[in-house]
Amino acid sequence: MSAILNLYVLIYIIAAALGVKMPSVAKAMIELKKLGLVTQEPYSGVELTEEGQRAAAMILNRHILLKGFLIKLGVSEKACVDPKRIYAAGFSMGGGFSNYAGCFLSEYFAAAAPSAFDLSEEIVNAGKCSPARAFPILNFRGTNDFVVNYDGGYSSIVSGKPITFLGAQKNFEKWAELNGCSEEPVDKGNGCKYYENCRDGVQVGLCTIQGGGHSEGDGKTAWDFVKQFRLP
Repeated sequence: MSAILNLYVLIYIIAAALGVKMPSVAKAMIELKKLGLVTQEPYSGVELTEEGQRAAAMILNRHILLKGFLIKLGVSEKACVDPKRIYAAGFSMGGGFSNYAGCFLSEYFAAAAPSAFDLSEEIVNAGKCSPARAFPILNFRGTNDFVVNYDGGYSSIVSGKPITFLGAQKNFEKWAELNGCSEEPVDKGNGCKYYENCRDGVQVGLCTIQGGGHSEGDGKTAWDFVKQFRLP
């Protein structure tokens, strides 16, 4: 989908639409001007630059894509869903989506709890996993997973698209790096370790299931983790 936007709007209208105070909007506009996304003359409205239009179109397209995705999952447009508390969780390919939701859709998902999948070396080494914000994530991995090997490596799980998985530990460490975590992870028992000192108060976790295969993680542990977080 695509969209063309060329908007000229006054500060007080933006403030009213977002339910925020005008000084907050003015401050945001200063930052957007620095990024070359808007132009604004004193005592006049704000207008998107060409770069701003491209950025706005991308955000709108992502919103439309996510909205359509959620509707296909059965979430009604009128459902009582807090948009700041939408979480990603899945097993195998769903675990892959949940990991990559952090890379590409962190504006829409508050946190994730994937099972039985890692980021790929191909994506990571190309610098393509670049979350827009600090992203809380808890991965579940079985040590006897012979589909997505716990130690990582080459895989042909996706027909015609061979990939190289990071492996559980490297995936854990990569998410810690992406989230600016410091200090050593804390062992919370039941095979679960967490980096707790991360940017913006997020956490990064890995629950290792000794002897576990290509299977789902513990639902209660996953829910207890993700429910702590909401979008800013």
